[in-house]
Amino acid sequence: MYTLRIAEDDVVGRHYIATRKLKQGEIIVEELKALISGPQFGTFPVCLGCYDILSTDNSKACDKCGWPLCKNCKEHGEECKFTINYRGEKVVISDFGLPHPTYKCICVVRALALRKSDPNAYQKLMNLQGNYNENIATEEFAEVANFVKRFFKIEDIDVKEITKIVGILQTSQLLVRIASVDMSEQEICAVCNAPAQQKCSACKIIFYCSRQHQKYHWKEHAKKCKAFEIAEDDVVGRHYIATRKLKQGEIIVKELKALISGPQFGTFPVCLGCYDILSADNSKACDKCGWPLCKNCKDHGEECEFTINYRGEKVVISDFGLPHPTYKCICVVRALALRKSDPNAYQKLMNLQGNYNEDIATEEFIEVANFVKRFFKIEDIDVKEIAKIVGILQINGHEVPTTEPHHVAVYDIASYFEHNCQANCSKSFTNDGGIIIKTALPISKGEHITMCYTDPLWGVTNRRHHLKQTKYFDCNCERCQDPTEFGTHFNSLKCTNGDCGGSMLPSTFLIIDKNKPDYVCQKCKTSLSVDNVEDKLEKIGIELAEMKKNDIEVCKKFLNKYSKQLHDNHYYMVDVKMALSQIIGLQDGGLPAVNDDIINEKISLCKKLDELIQILAPAENRIRGLLLYEAHAAIAEYGRRQGQDQLKGMLVLAKKALEESYQLLRHEPEILPEGKIARIAFKNLNEIDMIIRTLCQNTANIL
Repeated sequence: MYTLRIAEDDVVGRHYIATRKLKQGEIIVEELKALISGPQFGTFPVCLGCYDILSTDNSKACDKCGWPLCKNCKEHGEECKFTINYRGEKVVISDFGLPHPTYKCICVVRALALRKSDPNAYQKLMNLQGNYNENIATEEFAEVANFVKRFFKIEDIDVKEITKIVGILQTSQLLVRIASVDMSEQEICAVCNAPAQQKCSACKIIFYCSRQHQKYHWKEHAKKCKAFEIAEDDVVGRHYIATRKLKQGEIIVKELKALISGPQFGTFPVCLGCYDILSADNSKACDKCGWPLCKNCKDHGEECEFTINYRGEKVVISDFGLPHPTYKCICVVRALALRKSDPNAYQKLMNLQGNYNEDIATEEFIEVANFVKRFFKIEDIDVKEIAKIVGILQINGHEVPTTEPHHVAVYDIASYFEHNCQANCSKSFTNDGGIIIKTALPISKGEHITMCYTDPLWGVTNRRHHLKQTKYFDCNCERCQDPTEFGTHFNSLKCTNGDCGGSMLPSTFLIIDKNKPDYVCQKCKTSLSVDNVEDKLEKIGIELAEMKKNDIEVCKKFLNKYSKQLHDNHYYMVDVKMALSQIIGLQDGGLPAVNDDIINEKISLCKKLDELIQILAPAENRIRGLLLYEAHAAIAEYGRRQGQDQLKGMLVLAKKALEESYQLLRHEPEILPEGKIARIAFKNLNEIDMIIRTLCQNTANIL
């Protein structure tokens, strides 16, 4: 006799109700085989036999269909025969370093294969919750269905049926976590998934293997093509505005190659091939031009031929211990070399903001231009043109963290983004120095699209000073205009009037001359001279710069010392709290060796800092991703100590933080710490899923 039966209502849909009184511990369901099982949609390439993660070294292609397997597995699922019968050509997977879009097909294809191999099981599957309905079907379901239909060249199955299967897998799965994978993350054809070189000329994000496939895909791609257009006004000059509503997390720019890249102006001598710092022991001079290289690099940039053609004698660098003045030439010379080697790229560069004007050109631009002209003995290029290039490089240069020391790059499309201290877009870099820009917030049609060109966790005075010195403009964004920084009191002092408890701020930070206003308590109106405040902040800043931020007790001592002088959210306090949130658990024994109070302190710190950054700098994906990763580890460890009753709930919270961390960091290159953490986060998500599933099974067995 069955212990349960199906019922249905308008609130929860179909569900089970007990047909009799059930005892505690009674087994009510035992299914020895799933209708469908397979890898997660957003997974790295895995063996389709055992689901182990694959790499180039431990994988082999199936002789029949091409899907990669581990070297221990010989057989896999229904997708093998399905690929042969429908696609008609082998699958080729060559990139094992990132989540791969083709793996979102596997569960769907295994379901479709049941139509012929096991019609009864297929009917059971199609009876589950997830019926396709045009009014409620999500864009994700339809996108995956269309991808499956194109990739396998399916003509005899309607896209609505495939979409319904995707919905069923989404709403009925127990273990599989469905996650949309943007096809634009890799250089593969959006239609057939083959390696692709040709890209959409409008958005420059989507790739195709042929003109034919681009035409085929246009009807679908047109809805999501170029997300912005250039506008211009008297306040910010040229900038981008959204041409359609943009979702949070949408990739809107992907430039795989910079117009110009090179060492920073004030750098120590570095290898011009890889940008590693050089010394007398690890360097060798280029045989052709004399510029020093590391012993691993044989070639470098356009400056080699430029030096030969213009200077006429080799460069000699013998002092490796200090920043070297000749390195401020390199980016300029690489730009000048484009005049002949790539006139189109040179024109794009010269169209960027930074036009030379005698009235506003700084001494620095002219000084560098004259130095370049003298050092390379240039006679056929006017100093004004060189000075303009210096300005363009300075104003539009992005610091690229994929080398140590960092280098500078100027991009074509990315250079038109307007600055805002509360930007709505974030940037990531590829291993090869390309740039990826995605939305950090939903953006309305007609809204300005912005990035931040300074450190958003600096105080307003330091941010504006840095922008004035490096980008040559006064920032008057909404964040800088609001002394409270959207109510966070990021620059506030605590009132000096006894136990008032109010916050002290000037009426504005935009006045930078001798007329700067004093700090006034917003509660009791007690005032403090701006000179007094600046002296105090300078002393605290010096102390902060000299302190050991990798020591928990030192950090806590600083926070206790200044808790009565600075607002809890003051940028100095936040700086130390950021350090503290990261170092708790780094000591011997890791998080398991930390007591409950400190674990909870870490969780609280990460949560409050993340909430603050979401207000001040929502586009700071790297910082938020690291905070959420640290939070997940602390939550999971705390849950482990509470016993099975609370463990599941804590793991669900940890998983939520980890999923968000992964989404924030997933575009970071593997060579950066954030990229490495993204890969670890992905692996940890699978492990947490398994633990939660086991706990659910144990609970079901108990019930």
